[in-house]
Amino acid sequence: MRKIPDQLYSQIFDLSSRIVNAMESGDVGDEESAQGELHALHQIMLEKGEADPFVAETVADFTESPSEAIALYRSALALCPGFPEEPIHTKQISLAERLMEISKDKEAKILLVEALQIAKQLDDQDAVTEAEQLLEHRSI
Repeated sequence: MRKIPDQLYSQIFDLSSRIVNAMESGDVGDEESAQGELHALHQIMLEKGEADPFVAETVADFTESPSEAIALYRSALALCPGFPEEPIHTKQISLAERLMEISKDKEAKILLVEALQIAKQLDDQDAVTEAEQLLEHRSI
């Protein structure tokens, strides 16, 4: 598991928490504000040539549009080779879920089978359960 720099982790954690708390309380203004800050941070990092798969994945997690989220998850996966200990199976599972939303079940199944294998190797039981449930959900 990759050690994310403390400052970056704190920024992403704070923004993610704000988004979730705003969603739960119905505070659309704060939700949009925190979403904007998260997107801006991601964009600044891209412009500086400091793209990070953790950031791209987090932005994707909070993106409503399936096609935009899919592009972000693909971007996060493409960045992973530059971050050797970055987990890919979580991104694969999330990408597969979004692909299923747009009826790309065949591609989703390929990703889920690979993610399931990796999750089992890493003994990531939460990811194993999630991947298995998605595979069973649509019988793909």
